Amino acid sequence: MYWHKVTISAAESAVDQIEEHLWESGALSVTLTDPLDAPIYEPGPGETPLWAAVDICGLYEQDQDITAIVAGFEAEGLNVSQVETMAERVWEREWLTQFEPMPFGPRLWIVPTEYEVPSSAEVALRLDPGLAFGTGTHATTALILEWLDRQTWQQQSVLDYGAGSGVLGIAAVLLGADSCRAVDTDPQAITATLENAALNKVMSTLSPRCRKPLNPRSMTWF
Repeated sequence: MYWHKVTISAAESAVDQIEEHLWESGALSVTLTDPLDAPIYEPGPGETPLWAAVDICGLYEQDQDITAIVAGFEAEGLNVSQVETMAERVWEREWLTQFEPMPFGPRLWIVPTEYEVPSSAEVALRLDPGLAFGTGTHATTALILEWLDRQTWQQQSVLDYGAGSGVLGIAAVLLGADSCRAVDTDPQAITATLENAALNKVMSTLSPRCRKPLNPRSMTWF
């Protein structure tokens, strides 16, 4: 099985109209992407800004007449910049091509659940990419993980402020810290940290009053 992907390049002001055309022509999904690498950081509450130039991509099933669909777009004066054929893949696992076991110092490794733990890993932190920030691939996270690996954590308590996925706090606990408090303002980060803490078996003696945090922006495990 394969899919047709049609990309139309346009200005921000035309996005709504083109998106409607794509849906009406039978697109299964519509995606807006940035063709000029002009990222938008931290929009304000309630804001949904777009780039000045936008690529609007429609995905179609293989049995749809993509030639006729593209001809219709072009007859309307739309700029069809690309038409692709995309083979079916296991999309949920595509991230594995970019995320493999990684060492952070002599002891600590981050290992996705699809991989076996390397024999050289003294401490293995199991982690899959998710919605919350923190896999070890970002330079700042990598530097802190390497620093954590060099420390002695026995009889120490850790504060992971801005926890994201919880990777730093979990790493400290796996490396020997007695306790950790993880704090974040994003509910998805709280969910991700709890799931990753459970995956790495660092919640087995969690205080019951903290298992479902009274404060939705923080959690504690011991």
